[in-house]
Amino acid sequence: MKPNHFMLRSRAAGSDMDEFGFSIESFPESSSENGNLHTHDLIEMVYVVRGEGLHLLTTGKHPAVPGSLAIIHHNQAHGFETPNGSLSLINIYIDMSRFKLPLMPKQLRHVLPQILPLHPRFRHNLRDLVYLQFPDPDRITDMLAAMQEELTNHPPGFTETLHHWFSLFLTEACRCHLEQNTDTEEVPEPEGKTMNSSQRIVQLCRYLDSHFTETIHLDDLAEFTGLQKNYLCRVFKAQTGQTILNYIIHQRLGQAMLLLRQTDHPVVEIALESGFNDLPHFNRTFHREVGKSPREYRREWV
Repeated sequence: MKPNHFMLRSRAAGSDMDEFGFSIESFPESSSENGNLHTHDLIEMVYVVRGEGLHLLTTGKHPAVPGSLAIIHHNQAHGFETPNGSLSLINIYIDMSRFKLPLMPKQLRHVLPQILPLHPRFRHNLRDLVYLQFPDPDRITDMLAAMQEELTNHPPGFTETLHHWFSLFLTEACRCHLEQNTDTEEVPEPEGKTMNSSQRIVQLCRYLDSHFTETIHLDDLAEFTGLQKNYLCRVFKAQTGQTILNYIIHQRLGQAMLLLRQTDHPVVEIALESGFNDLPHFNRTFHREVGKSPREYRREWV
């Protein structure tokens, strides 16, 4: 099935998107039999309030159940199926070129770029869709309802309240992602089974997601996964679409972009904090991947 491409300019996505960089829509009764694959130029979050179905991507399927959140990256073909009836959905659309990211607690700051890609180039095959299952769905539903109410009614001070609710929502999403993807210092073997190479790459990515600021050697990663170096590089590229080095660089750049947007730390301090060894290398890498210098990028958010 060839996906359709939609430029999201509905009423809900229009003025709110222009003013805040995001919008929210509710779909109390949504059903689909054929998936209707489509793409957006934006990040889309699909939260399931009620019902059961399937999130569809060209790369596979994920359960759509109450309390689940599917975060779909830029231009990723997606849809859903409802073989057991309709779904009640809340969709959030985010334009990362406009959206002013809330400041996350320091312990979660490295997690946010893992669920919200700050640049379309940072996408990889294992993160075409970020899937979260919240342990307390009612709490998330209440947060999203509060955000919708602020956007709809515009009460006094609604802008500040809206950003407050969004900050809480993203904090819960980061916590959920962290709990679901906790890395380990070694790859555990399933009981009675041998972990295959695909499972080892997933485990390695989880490790890199929390250790990307450190000095990382291929020998150490080979030991971590139990795979030979040449084979590890081949299977990592095949499974993620990126080399190990590019994966690490994009993690570091995501952290740096977040700090440039949210703090007044000197650029050299941000470079070091994000895992780069020196400022010239950071500047060259940032310009090559993002298309502008770190200082130019920061000026857009001042």
